[in-house]
Amino acid sequence: MISRITSKNQLILVVLMLAAPAAFAAPSLMLGKISAKAGTTAELPIQFDPGGKAISGLQFTLISQGDLIVQSLTPSSEIAGNGKVLSMKKNGSKTTVIIFGMNQNLIGKGEIIKARIPVAKGNSAKTLKLSLAKAVATDPKGRQIDVSSPGNGEIAILP
Repeated sequence: MISRITSKNQLILVVLMLAAPAAFAAPSLMLGKISAKAGTTAELPIQFDPGGKAISGLQFTLISQGDLIVQSLTPSSEIAGNGKVLSMKKNGSKTTVIIFGMNQNLIGKGEIIKARIPVAKGNSAKTLKLSLAKAVATDPKGRQIDVSSPGNGEIAILP
């Protein structure tokens, strides 16, 4: 009888250990990988995963390569519907983005923004990368939470 209880306890411990990383994962931002023809405007999706944390605000810097410059940002319906404000400040190839609100509404998982980026007519076929830096979030009490931003986004320019 004692060995059965020990085996059950061991099984429970293993299940909890496997589930724990998912429950305590850091929030993350991810840039999409898209293609666009030269002379058009690309719409790069930016995805967010709160990682099981209560997140009510975000700030990050979007860094573009080459002649890609963020023209504008469009918030998702969730961001706009949650009473959040989307603000951006451009400085050359860097665009600082802030999502905030005078409320404690949470930002959920999924696409949160589309970045509109014009692709110049003279561009030849190539792939340009975009990256994220200085990503942080706040919880409803205003405490800072680090946000991971793995990988780069890409715009494959088609002739």
